[in-house]
Amino acid sequence: MQILSNNFLTIKNTYIIPLIGHNPSGRYDMTYYKVKNIIKNHTKRIQNTGKNHYLIELSKDYFYKALFNEIVQFYLKMTLQYNDLINIEKMVTKSWLLVTDYYKFFYSICCLFRMMHRGYIFIEPSLSKEISHIFTALTGTPIQFNSGTYFFIVTKTVGNDITIDLNVAAGSVHESSWNKFYLELIQMEKQSDSDEKVVLAKIKKVFSTYNSIFPSQLRNDVNYKGEYIYKEIDKDFFYNIANNDIDNIGRIILKSEIIDNLNSKNKFLNLIGMYFYNLTQELFNEIVNRSGKIYYHHKCLKNKMILLSS
Repeated sequence: MQILSNNFLTIKNTYIIPLIGHNPSGRYDMTYYKVKNIIKNHTKRIQNTGKNHYLIELSKDYFYKALFNEIVQFYLKMTLQYNDLINIEKMVTKSWLLVTDYYKFFYSICCLFRMMHRGYIFIEPSLSKEISHIFTALTGTPIQFNSGTYFFIVTKTVGNDITIDLNVAAGSVHESSWNKFYLELIQMEKQSDSDEKVVLAKIKKVFSTYNSIFPSQLRNDVNYKGEYIYKEIDKDFFYNIANNDIDNIGRIILKSEIIDNLNSKNKFLNLIGMYFYNLTQELFNEIVNRSGKIYYHHKCLKNKMILLSS
């Protein structure tokens, strides 16, 4: 089974390769280069297209450095969650395994979004005031830039500049991320082929059967609803960690029946999470192999980067 095919190549060629050569190089860079900082400090032109909806022109180099930096940060988060997962598997309850695995999956899609030049950012009230002043000065008309969660996506690249569409999110960052992930899943299936297309079609069917935000709902139910403790005690709650091999994961996904019960949802949460963890890891390896040394300023993180050198 050949899982990483045309979808993988499309993401690599369209989004990963343009980022090469834009990696931050020092501790200050890793702190400074964030998408929201670039919006605040390096906006060239701004067009207000509706309430909490903007088209923003930025320097491509500044923006790509921010994307690169945030890709690394989300990669570290997903990797540390995976390390925790395999180290605590036999030491904690099944519900805590699920919560840990959920965050590995969530950080994987956040990293994947950044790799695809899009994602969610949160603008704090103090930062929103600063941006309001800057946008007002740039346009010559009063602009009230509100705080909250926003989704950005690159819409145009011309020379050394890029334009992003920045729009306020309708719900929480988790709920919004899973809804957006489902839409991206539809596109990924369209641009895939062979075994990859069959597996992505099955994953899309899982989400359409359970609903697009089922990972977040499952995490919330297990984490916050007290009655789930009885399922743990009665051993009616199963959560197993799949082998970390994307081809094998693809085979299991195709063989697994979609059943509307807790343990079936648990199984697919882990399997699909591992699939996209591996996809994101392979894309990150492309960045590492093409960029050379990537700067990490925390010794503890350097020691834990067991997947970077593999």
